[in-house]
Amino acid sequence: MDLSGSNNIPKKQLAVISDVERAFNFFKEGKTTAFRKLFLKCLKKSKKFEFQSVNNHLKIKGFIEKLENNKAEDWTGSFGQKAYTILKIYSVIKNYFAGYDCLIDFSWEEKVLEFAPQILASKDKAEFLELLAKLVSSLEENHTFISYSKEFEKEQNLGYFPLDVKIIAGRFVVTKVLSESLQEKLYPGLEIVKIGKRKPLDIYDEFKDKSFLSKAEKRGKYKAYLALKGDLDEEVEIFFYDKLKDLELTYTLRREIRTNNSKDLYEYRSLEDNILYFNFKSFGNIDYEKITTPFEEELAKHNLNDIKGMIIDLRENQGGTSMTGDKIISHLTENPARHWHQSDAKKLKKLGIPSFLYFIFSIVCFFKKKINISYSISPAEKNIFTKKVMVLISGKTGSGAEEFAVTIKENKIGSLIGEFTSGGTGGPAFYMLPDYSSLRVCLNLGVYQDGSLWHDRGVEPDIEIKDTIESTLTGRDLVLEKAVNLIEES
Repeated sequence: MDLSGSNNIPKKQLAVISDVERAFNFFKEGKTTAFRKLFLKCLKKSKKFEFQSVNNHLKIKGFIEKLENNKAEDWTGSFGQKAYTILKIYSVIKNYFAGYDCLIDFSWEEKVLEFAPQILASKDKAEFLELLAKLVSSLEENHTFISYSKEFEKEQNLGYFPLDVKIIAGRFVVTKVLSESLQEKLYPGLEIVKIGKRKPLDIYDEFKDKSFLSKAEKRGKYKAYLALKGDLDEEVEIFFYDKLKDLELTYTLRREIRTNNSKDLYEYRSLEDNILYFNFKSFGNIDYEKITTPFEEELAKHNLNDIKGMIIDLRENQGGTSMTGDKIISHLTENPARHWHQSDAKKLKKLGIPSFLYFIFSIVCFFKKKINISYSISPAEKNIFTKKVMVLISGKTGSGAEEFAVTIKENKIGSLIGEFTSGGTGGPAFYMLPDYSSLRVCLNLGVYQDGSLWHDRGVEPDIEIKDTIESTLTGRDLVLEKAVNLIEES
């Protein structure tokens, strides 16, 4: 058996990997029953890998430190490397994925059995990693996925057309033109009819099964930008349609590598009738103060008694650290606010928590599988706004931004306006894979205070408002208009 590149494999696992090879030989010989029986035994024998978490009051605040058997390794393509990776992914998902018992509506063992022969027979690194991505994406949870190395990302040579798109009335509609040179030709509201000879839905479907989409994101096709993905630098003829003018347009565009512009993470402006508008396009990470400090400075400039209402726009915010949202909330309530999430009690017990908490969770594990965890957000010392607050949400709103929206909703601080959110959050754990890729695993679930899940389903708005093709073409923001009207009526 070829074990090259398998220095990270514990000796106890070598016998299991040898059995995997025997099982694979059964498969190649057409002995499917023998393959299933032996491979299932291998899965049961696979080592339960452990994470060393960075933990502070049950709130994951950093990346998982690498253990001796969790080091990055070069790609060799050996049978041993492939087999060990399958066993690792199977075990990590089974033992640490927070949604294992409540989000998966199929047998994980059967799913691994389905993919294992293809993964073991993969001809090269690209096929190997793509199959791993498809296997993990079958969980339909947007915080659990295969993260490729930067080198492999470059090797794929994939990019996106410089447009933002959204599904409106079942059509792929341009919402923003990202290239200044194209803004004279293209504009929001145009429907994308064809990309080359293909319908945008066909391209979307091609990439969705390799991407980390929650069930809510798949239902709403919230990540419509996948339809813009393809070979980098390839020039493609795109066919557009303007519904109001009944006009067909055709332009040749080239795909590009997208980069995030950190300067555009925060926007403030004052609207009519003393309404403050804050647009948080991300909640950042360890640099969250770059977002919260300007917010606090802006509040300090105003006599908040004269302000009629506040609008917080999270429609482009795909998440970030919850510390950003907590800091903002501290300026929106005079009373402590509760922030909730849910974890699997047995999984929490494995995460290296303090000894006294380990004892508590040992008892919890005996009586129940799930445990709801909350912490208090204390009011700020000054500049607290207590009037009407409207939070705008969409299918792009995710992760830490969703937690913020739920905390606003559950503590009756404000109202949510817009569309269902993407339905995913959770402090991540990371496990290294060949080629310096990694498996990211969700450790926590998003819940309301009564314990019901919004995770995987999305946070429901208090008032649902959807864009139309006509409003996008004419530049009207129906969601923002509704928020302003509700504040003015109060």
